[in-house]
Amino acid sequence: MFSPTFIFFLIFTPMMKHTNKFLLLFGILFFWCIGVQAQSNPTIDSLLCKEWRLIAYEEGGEKFPASPQQKNDKMIFYFNHQVKSYDGDLVEIGVWSYNEQTKKLTITDKESKEKLEVKVIKLTKLECVLEFKENGESLKIFMEPVRK
Repeated sequence: MFSPTFIFFLIFTPMMKHTNKFLLLFGILFFWCIGVQAQSNPTIDSLLCKEWRLIAYEEGGEKFPASPQQKNDKMIFYFNHQVKSYDGDLVEIGVWSYNEQTKKLTITDKESKEKLEVKVIKLTKLECVLEFKENGESLKIFMEPVRK
């Protein structure tokens, strides 16, 4: 009777001549698949981290365009999870985190440590819609990237 080691070498020795080619091909396919997946399923960071300007808001079910006074209102999300919010002359700095399961973005003000939780309604390369809820009232803000 032949030993399992002998059978292994008998079967796999002819294949081992092509092992390097197989490993190279496997490695190329593996990294190509990872790249394709990354392109088709962008991360929250790659979509969110940019400068967004306010274009409209929805309050009480009614949508309004940003007023002339709000034309410079914007939010800048950074890859290091810092965030800056410009509301008229007020500039607030904080940090952000995202919960994939709840689709909620938590923004913590650096000075006051106050936390604001918002629901991400829509996030694409060209549109960001966030919903704030407070005291049973809902406010949605619609933003577009400053640079497209």
